[in-house]
Amino acid sequence: GGRLFTGLGRRRGSASGSSSFTRRMQALRLQGIREVPSTFVDAKDHWPLWRGTYSLEHVGTDPSSCVKHFRLSFSKSYSECQALFERAVESGDPSNFNAVLATEPNHLGALLALSNVKRHLGDLAESQDLLQRAVFSLQSSFPVTFSPWRGNCRIDFSDSDNAIIYKILFKHCLDLSRRGCSATALNIARILLSLDEDDPAGISLAVDNFAIRAGEYQWLLDFIQFRCPHALQPNFAYARPLAKLFLYKSRKADAEEKAAHIYCLARAILLYPEIVQYLNDKGSFATNVPLTALINSGQLQKHISHNRSISQLSKIHVERNYDLYRSPQICDWFKEALRVLSERQQIVEGNLMDSTVRAWLKVDCARTRLEAFDGGENYYRHLDHSDFSDSNQAIQEENDMEADNRADIPDVAAPAPVLPAASNTWLRKFLRNAVEYPPVHFVVSMFFDV
Repeated sequence: GGRLFTGLGRRRGSASGSSSFTRRMQALRLQGIREVPSTFVDAKDHWPLWRGTYSLEHVGTDPSSCVKHFRLSFSKSYSECQALFERAVESGDPSNFNAVLATEPNHLGALLALSNVKRHLGDLAESQDLLQRAVFSLQSSFPVTFSPWRGNCRIDFSDSDNAIIYKILFKHCLDLSRRGCSATALNIARILLSLDEDDPAGISLAVDNFAIRAGEYQWLLDFIQFRCPHALQPNFAYARPLAKLFLYKSRKADAEEKAAHIYCLARAILLYPEIVQYLNDKGSFATNVPLTALINSGQLQKHISHNRSISQLSKIHVERNYDLYRSPQICDWFKEALRVLSERQQIVEGNLMDSTVRAWLKVDCARTRLEAFDGGENYYRHLDHSDFSDSNQAIQEENDMEADNRADIPDVAAPAPVLPAASNTWLRKFLRNAVEYPPVHFVVSMFFDV
């Protein structure tokens, strides 16, 4: 975990004051813990005390690698409360989660589900408070032997009891990012990636956004090159040239280096032109008329693959980053890259191939996409675009929603939204999606090497 945690610092906020810290220490001492474990959030005075009804247990250490393995273990009272929680989910009435929290104030599933409901109703302050309670409750269960900052701790996602850990930390990452805490979000994302290198949480679909916003360009490039087994994901194909261009800008390097990075961006566009099209449809390039003219010229349409997995990952990337691409600097880089593509196309059609074009033609982008995303099945259809969005979204009934191409939930229109009737089956589905967490099985197997 050396490269993964390079430059990672541990921060403790002081906003909660010494009283919150004292209350937390008192709660931890009830479990016999004398040392403060890794801290993600500090306690607030209005939160209930930690009852110790679950704990993260050390189940073994690999003697060859010194990697520690952990699993979440629940008390009998918590397990009994879990049955009440399952009935609350099936009822389709979010108010029933209050009864769960009255019985078990630190119930992770109820806190997370109610936070999700509050956010979709527009009550962002309450949603954030519930999510932070869930994070605090989770971190209170950590033993002192659990030191995720060192990168040598693993939690098996395939154990169903552990899945809630990934969902809470995933939501916490995105909440931090929405509040402008990109560096902290990146740190938590690094922890998630270290807990299971297969990334069942799917946080790698957002880690590039955190790194670019935090200015961690070199870390992102090192991660893609050395640590990431999914480097051909659309988000990394675009993140790599963007990180290089931002580094070039900070170093004020020569024009040749910039041209190489523009070629890298042009190649990413050729691999995944869907992203440029979706960004244009989203209005990210609206202020740059020459760029939109190049996009609307139709030269990218012939390269779009219509692969469902690529389409899903591209839409998630655009939902996460569309405001980032509005930067005038990035728009100018895209304009230069599209002009490179246009010139390349003219040379190929005229059969006037120089050495640069020959090098480009060695990489068959269509074949690369086919090898990286085999078959037409959408392996990522369970991922919801709204989970990666920074916008506030309302709960709305799903009408004729395709299984492989889920429609985005529109923004809140009414000033005072209310929950629909509990009898609607789609609301039960929404509540279950808030707590169930199928793993993300990435099928990308090749590295994007430029």
